[in-house]
Amino acid sequence: MNTIEISTKLNQALIDYLCTTFDVSKDNSETELAYEIRQSFERPEALFNGPYLELTLPYQIGSSLKQLCNEEVLSENLLTLSCFRNNKPIPPVAPLYSHQEKSIRKLCAENRSIVVSAGTGSGKTECFSLPIVNDLLQDNTPGVRAILVYPLNALVNDQLDRLRTILKDTDITFGKFTGELPKKAERTPDTLPNEIISRHEIREEGRIPQILITNYAMLEYLLLRPEDSSLFQSGLWKYLVLDEAHTYSGAQGIEVAMLVRRLKQRLSKKTGDMLCIATSATLVNDDAETAVEFARKLFGEDFNSGDIIFGETEITEIDTLSNVHPPIPSTTYIHPEFDLLIEDIRSKNPSIESLALWMNEIGLADDDALDGIDQFDNIHAFLYQRLIANPDIKKLRSWLIAKGAPVKARDCANYLFPELDYQDAIQALYHLIELGSLARLDQDSMPLIPAKYHLFARPPQGIWVCINPDCPEADKEKLANRKWSKVFSIPHETCDACSATVYPLYLCRQCGQVFIATHKKMNYYYPAGDTVIEETKKQYFTWKLVQENLAMADESEDREDESAFSQKQFKQEEKTLCLNCCKESHQCNCDVKTPSIPLYDIQAQKKKAKGKNNSAVRWLPIELLEHCPRCHSSSKSGTEIA
Repeated sequence: MNTIEISTKLNQALIDYLCTTFDVSKDNSETELAYEIRQSFERPEALFNGPYLELTLPYQIGSSLKQLCNEEVLSENLLTLSCFRNNKPIPPVAPLYSHQEKSIRKLCAENRSIVVSAGTGSGKTECFSLPIVNDLLQDNTPGVRAILVYPLNALVNDQLDRLRTILKDTDITFGKFTGELPKKAERTPDTLPNEIISRHEIREEGRIPQILITNYAMLEYLLLRPEDSSLFQSGLWKYLVLDEAHTYSGAQGIEVAMLVRRLKQRLSKKTGDMLCIATSATLVNDDAETAVEFARKLFGEDFNSGDIIFGETEITEIDTLSNVHPPIPSTTYIHPEFDLLIEDIRSKNPSIESLALWMNEIGLADDDALDGIDQFDNIHAFLYQRLIANPDIKKLRSWLIAKGAPVKARDCANYLFPELDYQDAIQALYHLIELGSLARLDQDSMPLIPAKYHLFARPPQGIWVCINPDCPEADKEKLANRKWSKVFSIPHETCDACSATVYPLYLCRQCGQVFIATHKKMNYYYPAGDTVIEETKKQYFTWKLVQENLAMADESEDREDESAFSQKQFKQEEKTLCLNCCKESHQCNCDVKTPSIPLYDIQAQKKKAKGKNNSAVRWLPIELLEHCPRCHSSSKSGTEIA
């Protein structure tokens, strides 16, 4: 899978969708604007950022669960659980990661609260779930023993699935309490007997989960509702877990910290009575003292630097190897047959001999590539031995390790292959990473390049235009038809070429008619935005007089009164704004005026009672654009067509 190519296709697909859905030139009247909008979306990082490349180094390892049981840190009863017969969640004899071992020792042997900060997929859940289960196996007192709090219901459901695996065939009760928990539910043959599946079981049957999973919003309700008070009236309430702790910052962090204190007060818990656990993949940049301060404020408990546990990676033999092969020409990685080589390794499993000859032909291996091939029983181990001293793999690994953070793929490509043009360098990087990811000693070993890609996308934030005819970006020859000077796809207050105020574009969802949106306050026309300024009224302008075109309306739309908003019922008046102060030009007192292009407001008829049987008609600017003056399409009541 060419991740770099996929990210490019995703970017292009989103741009195509946006330019098709929000087409400003359906009748070819604004072709240049449509082109410029597409160009603004295609500018680097307008919609997508990345891909970023990250090297996922192996974590340091420690003792196994079996060894911890032998040391009596854990109870031997833990390994009798049925899940361990299937080596889930961790094989009993496999080494734990060092942060998992430290967490278990802290909770089970030292009775200390902890903060665990380790990367995604590093087994943070086992850092607290195994000690909790171990505790319940030794003392099965009814009632809540542990509460696991998550910021999202999706994370609650994921944790519930993990507990089902661990607690199958045990007497330990568990369950979630979120908005998704039904009042009543029927048990099926697949439902575990020790899982609480309804509110009725808790409130009416008195079945209290020993491991309670919820979110912080629901915990607030549980503390308030009398019908849920039974949860707090039994159980030892020994463990409090806050997962994804990095989300608890700012105002939300203060709210959750107060919620923790209310919970402890409800349970009459003093400092040190509960074991508090915070976990996160991205917390305080491995700064123990900052983590200590954070945990103290969040839980109201005593933490020290020894209670902060970080996932620590280890340097492998690859990174300490001094014997490196001679440099390989960069053009080797863009050989025409490189993609076929990777495809064959992935899908056709060629013989080691044919692979060695192919690598020699491409330039990845020297004439000695066939030496010793009999010692390998699979092509991945052969690749590992042939590529472990590859100078480019060594260079890439060393650079990413030194960076200590994800790096943009284009920066990696420029660093490794500066003599190639951008597209060839990106292709060479992809080939190198793909080949390195296939090279491993065995199925359980890390590949030579354990790569992870990150791609960030965001929705369009809008389109803003400079309408200063004297802007340096303005095309004087086309100004009669092209009314704008410069287009922006990220929020701007002023034009970066002329410093004039820029205005957001709105467009009719049916015909693509372009509108300039403003918020009017007294005599000022400020750019419209998401935040409504007090005492302002919305007002729309066009940069050309609107010409009706009913053919551009959606034919499927049911227009009850096609003439409800006809040419006769709206009119436009020309205005020119000062792009310094946002007043009309004739009211402006600026020393140096920056007049806009001529704009045309949109007014509709409003009837005003004049007498008992008479009424007068007034023309007023439209504040809510429910009808398009061009195609007469209408929006739902209370919404806008633009």
